[in-house]
Amino acid sequence: MELGELLPKYDILSMRRVLVVQPHPDDAEVGAGDVIAKLHDSGAEIHYLTVTDGSLGVNSPDIPKESIVAIRKMETEASGRYLGVDGFTYLDEKDGALKDVPALAGRIAEVIRSYRPDLVLSPDPYLPYESHMDHIVTAKATSQAVISSSLMEYPRGTSTTPHSVTLMAYYLTAKPNVILDVSTTLVRRFKAMEFHKSQFSDELLALYRVYFTNRATQLAVNEDYTFGAGLKILPPLMMHCFTEADDYIPM
Repeated sequence: MELGELLPKYDILSMRRVLVVQPHPDDAEVGAGDVIAKLHDSGAEIHYLTVTDGSLGVNSPDIPKESIVAIRKMETEASGRYLGVDGFTYLDEKDGALKDVPALAGRIAEVIRSYRPDLVLSPDPYLPYESHMDHIVTAKATSQAVISSSLMEYPRGTSTTPHSVTLMAYYLTAKPNVILDVSTTLVRRFKAMEFHKSQFSDELLALYRVYFTNRATQLAVNEDYTFGAGLKILPPLMMHCFTEADDYIPM
C-alpha cells in the first residue's frame, strides 16, 4: 500500500477556523490575499497573527517614526476586514530583529492553543533565496508551533490546553501542491494591498499587479479557470521526519 493511501485527503476550503500568521503587517495580503478572501467566502472564521511591529517599514520621511506602529496596525485591520478577517493578535516583536525560533514558536503556540484553528497559514520557510530573517524565523517558528501545540506541556509553563491543527499551508511558496481557483478573488488581493498606504507607492502596487497576475495565470495554465493561487499544504504528521513531504498531495 502506498503512503498516500494511508493518509486522509483534505479540502482546504472545508476548514472552518483559520489562523493566518504574518511576519509583518501586509505580508498576508501580499502573499495570500486572494486565498484569504476565498476562505472567507467558503465560510471560514479567520484570525490574523502579526509577529513584528512593522516599525522598519515606511516609504515616506513625512511619517513620524513614533506613529508608524499604530499606523501599520490600522492598515492591517482595514485590509484584513476588507478580506473578511474576524480578529487580530499582535506579538509586537521588533521588526528586523527576529532570531530565536524556539522562543517565538512558544508564543505562537499559545495563540494556536487559544484560538484553536483547523488550518494555519504562514510563509514558506524554505522558499529559495529568501533573505529576510523575519520571514524565515516566523515561518519556522510557526511550523514548530503547529507540530508541538498538541503536546500537554508546550510551551513549558502554559496554562492553555493542547490543540491539534489539521493542516499547515505555506503561502509565498515555490513548491505548491495545491492550486486554488482565485479567479473571483485575485482583484480583492490587490485592493487589500492598497490599504497599506505607508508601504506601497502607486508604482509599486502597479508592479505587484502585473507580477501576481502573471503568476496567477501561470498557475492556472492547465486548469479550467483563469487565475490560480499556489499553496504547499501538509498535515502536521508530515512535518517531522517524513522524507515524502515534498511529494504529498493533500486533495
